[in-house]
Order: sequence, then C-alpha cells, then structure tokens
Amino acid sequence: MVEDGAVPDDATDNLASFQATLDAVAAAGGGIALVPAGGRFFWRGTLTVPHRVILRGLGTCSALRARPGVNNPAVRFAPGAHRGGLESLVLVGDAHRGLGIDLSGAQFLRLRDFEVWTFGVGLLMSDGRTSFAGYNHVADFEVNSCWTGVRAWEHCNQGSIREGRIHFCRNNGKGVAIDIDAATALTMAHVAVEDFDLGVRIRGRTSVSLRDVYYEADVPRSGLVQGAWMDIRPDRGSIVRMDNSHAGVSRSVVMGGSLEDAVTTDERSHVFDGAKRHHAAAPERNLVENGDFHRADGLTIPGWGLNFAPDLAENTDDFVTGGRSYDVRQNGNPNDGIRTAFVVPETTDYVTVMVRYKNVSSTSLLFRVVSGGNAALYVDPVPPSRDWRVAAITVAVDQSAAGAVHAILTADQEGAAGQIRVDELWAVVGATAAPPRAHAHRIEFLPEPVTVVERAALTGDATFGPTDLTSLPGLGGAPRGVVGAVLALRGSATPGGGNGGFLDPSGIGAALPRALRPFVEEPSSRQRWRLDIVFDRLEHDRQVALRSTSFVDGIHAFDDAMAVTYRVDVVGWVLPS
Repeated sequence: MVEDGAVPDDATDNLASFQATLDAVAAAGGGIALVPAGGRFFWRGTLTVPHRVILRGLGTCSALRARPGVNNPAVRFAPGAHRGGLESLVLVGDAHRGLGIDLSGAQFLRLRDFEVWTFGVGLLMSDGRTSFAGYNHVADFEVNSCWTGVRAWEHCNQGSIREGRIHFCRNNGKGVAIDIDAATALTMAHVAVEDFDLGVRIRGRTSVSLRDVYYEADVPRSGLVQGAWMDIRPDRGSIVRMDNSHAGVSRSVVMGGSLEDAVTTDERSHVFDGAKRHHAAAPERNLVENGDFHRADGLTIPGWGLNFAPDLAENTDDFVTGGRSYDVRQNGNPNDGIRTAFVVPETTDYVTVMVRYKNVSSTSLLFRVVSGGNAALYVDPVPPSRDWRVAAITVAVDQSAAGAVHAILTADQEGAAGQIRVDELWAVVGATAAPPRAHAHRIEFLPEPVTVVERAALTGDATFGPTDLTSLPGLGGAPRGVVGAVLALRGSATPGGGNGGFLDPSGIGAALPRALRPFVEEPSSRQRWRLDIVFDRLEHDRQVALRSTSFVDGIHAFDDAMAVTYRVDVVGWVLPS
C-alpha cells in the first residue's frame, strides 16, 4: 500500500493507492495485499478487492477509515468465484453513511479476525439483487455501532457466520442486529448479539439456523428504550431453527407468518427469567394455558367472559384447528371481544401472555394485557391473511393489583365488523418467551388399517352415519387430541338383480354405464369423496384426509342393476403438532 503512495494520516484519500496495490496482486495471480500497522488509512468511495486477493492487516494495529457515500460499500469483492477474503484489520465508517463490507455476488470468500464500526450496515452478506453470494464464511469478528449489524437478503446461499459479536445496533428504534430476508442455508452460531433496537428480523422464504446465540438488550443506555428480541414472519415453506439460545430481552414484537411451522427452540434454550417455549416452560412458571378454545355448553368458553357484546362462533372448518378454535367478530363496539383473568405470584416482576390467532378480516385488532395500573398493547402489524400468527405481550406486574392479570382480545377497533380466530392463549413468568412449535397437523399412521364400517349388496341410493371415530373401541380408538383421520374407502362392484335382472358377466359391455359411487362425506363442510366403480370385481381404493372426527358414508348408483361391497378403514390419525 505504502509503496503505491498510501499515507496513514487519517486524512489523505488513499483509494487510488489501495486499488493499485490490490490490482497489482491480482495481476500477479493473486495473493495477500498487506495493510501495514501504524496510523489510519482513509479513503472516499468504494475499494474493490479483485479475484483471488486477500486484504490482510496486522490485527488491530492495521486501521482503515472509509467514507463510501450513501448506499455504497466501503469494501466490496469482485463478483463471481472470488476465492479471496479479508483478515486481521479494523474498518471504521463515517457517521453511519453507507455499508461496511459487501459480499454481494461473490463466492468462496473467507473473512476472519476483523472489526467493522459505524456504518449504516456493517456486514452485507447479500443485497437481495445481485446473484449470487454463495459459500462465503465469516468468523472471529465484531460488528459494532452500526444501524444494521449483519444483513443477509436473497441470493445469500450456503453462508456461515460464527464466533463473533454484534453490538449496539441502535437507530431511534429502527436498528436491527440481524436482518434476514430469503437467505438460503444460512448458519449463524456462537455469536453474541447485544444492545439493539431489534435483535433478529426474518422475512421471505428462507432456511436459516441460529444456534448458540446470546441476545441481551435489557440494559439500555440513557435515553434508549429496551430492545425487542425478534420480529419473525417467514413465508410458507421456510425453515427457521433457533436452538440453544439465551435471551435476556424483555420484549418480542411479532412472531408470525409460517413461524409455527418453521421454528424449533429445543429444551436447552433459555429465555428471560427461565421461561422457555410453550410446553417447555417449567410447570411452576406456566401460569395459565387455555390449550384450545373448546366450547363447554355450546354458549360459552370455559374461563372466558365477554368484553362488551361480540359475535361468537365455534370454528369447525379450519383444517388445522377445526373444533378447537373460536371466531370473534366485532358487533358494533370497538371493544367487542373476549377476556379472561389469572393470578401471578407476588414475586413476579413481569408476565408474558402469548396468543395464537388468525386475522380473518380485521383492520385493527387489539390485544391488551393489564396488571393494575400497567397495561401492554399488541396491534397486528400485518393485513388480514390465512396465516396463523403468535402475539407476545409483556406487562410489568403492578404489585398493588394483588397478582391479578387481565387479558382482553378485541376483534376490530375500527368498528368494521372485523373477525379474528383464536386458538390458544398461555402465560409464563418472565418478560419474554419463545413461540410454540408447530400447531400444524401431523399424521401418525397405524401399523394396520382398522375397519370402521362395512357395507354389502347395496342397490340404489343410501346414506349411513354419522360415524364417530372417537368412539372406536380398543386399539383402534382415537388417541387423545385427534383432530382428523386418514381414511381408505375400498370397494368392488358386481352385477345386481334389479332392472331386468342383468346377471350375466359375459355382458360386460352392457354394464359399463351402470356406475356405482360409494362415498364418504364430512358433515361440517359437506365435502364428499367418491369411489367410482364400473362393473369390476377387483377392489378399488381411495385415501382421503378427513378434517373432523366423524363422517357420513353411503352409495349413489346409476341404477339398481349393480351391487357393491365397500368398507371404510382408518389408516392414520391427524393430530396437532
């Protein structure tokens, strides 16, 4: 660098000198461009590291300062199969302008033992536009005092970030330590994330693993609010793993999208004050758990009362929660909803209430948790959709309230007759807790099919049932919590004796129009699955996934010159995960 005219006085623009050195190393076939120790080298604009070149310093003694300009990186790597990297130096920005290190479009990079300070974005794994940044690995790093610590957007493929620290990502409430959107196969492990407005934000269809990550935001600096742990709303088909994490954070913003299908937090993970994810919380900390909104007498929900006068209806047609969730609709008052109350121990400082819900048609739903004079609100940040989401609401416990906590779920504050669907509410001691694992259905197949009904020698039209699967005896009985079944409809047809007494199998051509259709039907949705048979002694079968625990079966015949034998078998059970 110095031989090409670079001056480490923190004032001279050294961009041309640095670029000349890097280009010379590249022209020689690649290698190391060494940043000497002593002083600080400054430049304006963007320094581009060519293919097969490693920009290396001598540790913290090799200091760089850059002013790249808005939306431009201080250091970028030439796109393509780069196979270079950056090692052992310190890069400082200027008043949060621009980006620190940009890996967009480059592959096979190795970055280790470095520090990045005071940029808008400290480390950019991919900008979401340039295709593609793959097989890049970052280790032994610190990103500090950047509005966004690490950003990994679309086209970030097969990358890893390990053994490092992301610190002080504050920007008037808009700072984000880890920002992920549509990254593929990204792994982050053994990283400390401290002092932020938001710890981790995840969007898009992504597959990411965050393992052994420490989050801490409960010691705010003067004038700064406490940070929030996560705002995770991945698209369907995502995989988000959060394993063995420790979170000392009092707030979560929203956890939704396909999160309940995507996120796992194993039993080793620890969150604030000992609360862990649902069903992993210690029993003594699990204050209340409305496991499902079952209707006790057809009119009320056990443990819940009305807040003003909403319209209520037990949900029966949701594949995942039919029979276990409840629809609440605004009926003229903005505060129409449902409410419940529970008591927390006297020693509790915070309590976190989580609600699993679906915004069916509400423009302004509002959930409120109240302890004496303290109240916490949750406003849905996402428009109505078909997705299930999890709201987390944390309130400081008012010691004068004798431990009483009230949770109120209102459907629509705008008076627009909006509707929500609620499936579960639970509460734990502590200021945050992770969401439950999948409440999507899972299927457990039986070792052998269990025959539920058998019908034989039917002619004409007939309907039977309903058959209640939960009342099956013995080993064929439904397991606890079952929400549906996988059924097999099996049958065969033969000539019958009616309509002229057509009995001769040799007249197969005359029998072809005479179709028989055994069926199974879901009583709630009236959906019917048929098995079409045209004069065939071979057994036919069809499998269907039933969304309820009862069904109606029967037969529809083109005419009565045919007969059928059919049966309905249970081959598997559908249960919530």
